[in-house]
Amino acid sequence: MIKFEHLAFTSRYWEFYKLRIVSWNFVFDICKWLGGFWLIIEPISFFSDDFETFIKPKGLLLFIASIVITVFQNRPRLKFKYFIKDKDVYVNIVIGDLLKMKKKDIVIPTNIHFVTELSDNLISERSVQGQFTRKHFDSYNHLDADILASLNEVQFTTENPSYLGKDRQYGLGTVARLSIKKDNKRLFWSYLFALAKLNEHGICQSNIAEFQQTLPSLWSFIQTKGELSDIAMPILGSGFCRIDSSREDLFKEILLSFLAATRNSKFCKSLTFVLYYKDVSEMNIDLESIKEFTRYQTSNFARESNNENIQRQGQAIG
Repeated sequence: MIKFEHLAFTSRYWEFYKLRIVSWNFVFDICKWLGGFWLIIEPISFFSDDFETFIKPKGLLLFIASIVITVFQNRPRLKFKYFIKDKDVYVNIVIGDLLKMKKKDIVIPTNIHFVTELSDNLISERSVQGQFTRKHFDSYNHLDADILASLNEVQFTTENPSYLGKDRQYGLGTVARLSIKKDNKRLFWSYLFALAKLNEHGICQSNIAEFQQTLPSLWSFIQTKGELSDIAMPILGSGFCRIDSSREDLFKEILLSFLAATRNSKFCKSLTFVLYYKDVSEMNIDLESIKEFTRYQTSNFARESNNENIQRQGQAIG
């Protein structure tokens, strides 16, 4: 769910608002509304002297109404939608809380050991995985049991002695698919996506090269084992995974990987990137850059990559 208070009391929100209001477009929008009112008032006044007498003293009110409407129209939006060219799939950018999204399957970043214990030395309660565990499981042991059931047929290597309480290590890109239920009714699917390693101190570690190589595994899993649903995710790798890249660059990597995966297969109805509202303010995320990049990439989407086009040029027919 997207709520006004997610941004209303942050400095970044008002900074966005100031940029939109202190501009010539804002003045032009006021003039448009005044012109619209005039187009309605002038013909009515021509046929009714009483109406003309009534409306003339209200000129200042109409001007104020034009300003109020324009201020409301130019408020910073919290959701942006981009349709992928020639595909029945779209990309959303939402400022809000991932765990409050409704009617969407969600992607939760995790580690290759699927360590789930919440503590200062392991999984932080402030992380996406920590919040997810707190909200949907009565204990991390319950989460462990569901993960083991999901990964029952997935290959792993055995750690001896056990590593941080786990004796199984899975490959980067491994996905555990969990059904989140309430009153025995499934609410949504969650995809725990292993994109980071843990060092001997329980600290997640990853890098941009591994990140790029791991993303296709997520799309492949959803394509083969997921439902044709709406998918929501945070900007993966931007928090406790500690990848040394900006949130904007990580977003671009995920989007490009997703677009590449959708070229020959439709595996979801939509992909929603959820930018946590505090991050937008505190981490100074360049939202305009993200929006413009998404608009350009989705509107210029091609079913075939440039490499595929090059390879197919000059091929003999017959």
